[in-house]
Amino acid sequence: MQTHMEGETVDDMLLMQETDLARLKLMAGYNRATQKDIFDLDYLSDRMTLPAMMGYLREHRAKYVADEHRSIFDLDGEESPVDDPNLLLKFDKPTEQPSFRPCHSNPRVEIMTGHKNWLSARSSWRLKVRRYFREIGQYNSLLRGFQ
Repeated sequence: MQTHMEGETVDDMLLMQETDLARLKLMAGYNRATQKDIFDLDYLSDRMTLPAMMGYLREHRAKYVADEHRSIFDLDGEESPVDDPNLLLKFDKPTEQPSFRPCHSNPRVEIMTGHKNWLSARSSWRLKVRRYFREIGQYNSLLRGFQ
């Protein structure tokens, strides 16, 4: 797997940098769209801006285009929020996933005491997406209630 930044080793384990994790979570968020992915995206976007996260995804897509960078997942013809920012809200309109796509057996998340519940994480993510849409001059009718 191609990453933008060198990973960090902690206790003999190589950990991915948050920038690369954000890019992967964006990919999961718009192609798999489970609650877990939105929790993760909301958490990561508390640590870096959504425009920065989208920039990492855009840069990665531009840099790694050769055949040797492709994976089995590229065969699916996955969509990207770089091309269609509305995909950042795909989780709000659940669709049936193709049976060949890996997915969690239980996409729901057990909430730890004192942390955001699903409604809070969902609202927080939608608010960040709304701000991003304003920045890029995009309008989405799904955000109408938040304007």
